Amino acid sequence: MPALYTITTRASGTILTAAIYNADHQNHVNNGDAAHLGGFSSNTSQMRTQVNPGDVGSESLAISISDELARIRYMIALQRGTTFWYGTIRTSQDGLNYFRNSDLLNFSRQGQANKSYAASAGDPYTADCFYVHNNANQALLVGPGAALAVTDIQSLFVQRVAGQTGIQQMWIGQPFTLAQLIPLRGKTVTVSFSYFAAANFAATNISAILSTGTGAAAAKIAGLTGRVDQSVASFVPSILATTRISGQALIPVNATQMDIIVVWTPVGTAGAQDTIVIGEFKLEEGNTPTPYVHPDPIAELDELAFFYWKTFALGTVPATAAGFPGSLVWNQSIGASLATLGNNVRFTRRMRTTPSIVLFNPISANALGRNSIINADTVAATAVNIDESACGVNFTTAVGSAAGQANNIHLTAEAGI
Repeated sequence: MPALYTITTRASGTILTAAIYNADHQNHVNNGDAAHLGGFSSNTSQMRTQVNPGDVGSESLAISISDELARIRYMIALQRGTTFWYGTIRTSQDGLNYFRNSDLLNFSRQGQANKSYAASAGDPYTADCFYVHNNANQALLVGPGAALAVTDIQSLFVQRVAGQTGIQQMWIGQPFTLAQLIPLRGKTVTVSFSYFAAANFAATNISAILSTGTGAAAAKIAGLTGRVDQSVASFVPSILATTRISGQALIPVNATQMDIIVVWTPVGTAGAQDTIVIGEFKLEEGNTPTPYVHPDPIAELDELAFFYWKTFALGTVPATAAGFPGSLVWNQSIGASLATLGNNVRFTRRMRTTPSIVLFNPISANALGRNSIINADTVAATAVNIDESACGVNFTTAVGSAAGQANNIHLTAEAGI
């Protein structure tokens, strides 16, 4: 920024006298104080400029006042424990992250593995609490990605399959419950995340959008009532470089629904590695992003059971014929081909709402139970007495079975938004 004072303009042909000469130079002396020298905040980008001064023995030396200010700012931000050197420092809520599965560590539904999704897949959940949206001619491969930073363990990658030609908007999002939203209503919040765009990532812009509604039930963005969209950030993606993005939004006081999405519009036909990797999500109160902190993985698993529960091992894709380990087992007290009632299981925690139950035979490709003694399927199996805390499974026992034997079955309980 230029200095904040002016000089006297002389007409052409003016005779330079000692008085004029001395007055012009005295003007510089009089205005050479801090109040009149130019600043280093002519725009927001410049105001946020910081430079690491290095350590003892490896100093990064300043060559100008602006360099010096950038180094001082860095140290201020370091002492504050914040991304920027200015902004409100919160107290009791400092750093509290309202995203669930913010580290993208858990992929319960797809079993900690990559999964292919057909075009127009219908907004399926991939990583727990995160869903992906695609359209016609946008078949995807989605799965766990590599850590994006030392504070991270895992991320999520979304890849438009090579040869796909769909160029409509794609996004990943997380919808929020009313209980999550209430503490944030009427407040400014900061959304931040890290991303990495692969060499052939085919979008020219990425946006983060916070959308709210006033409907009665929690919903993804397409289901919000009276939807209001706020742009949190919009930027040209950096290719082959991990980048941290942040931005702010004001949550309306009457909001009862919310979905936060990261959206992009691909261009042309997908090549190999038309991929974005994303992770370290953070939603916090205030207008200053704080450093991402990895959540406690044990507490995180308990939180996620509020939305989804399964009998399968964490890394196993729920499917028929996945084997007995983890399956529910009930002793049979009656003979063959008879109805047995009251086989109940309690979920590890109360779920968000009454879940939808899907049954899986551990051995055969059907939704029946399996008698593990005579290696035969039950005649019938039905989920009953379902509520937020438990469900039951009624069997009609296998042909040729007998009292004293056992029946196994797997199930999933889906209470996602």
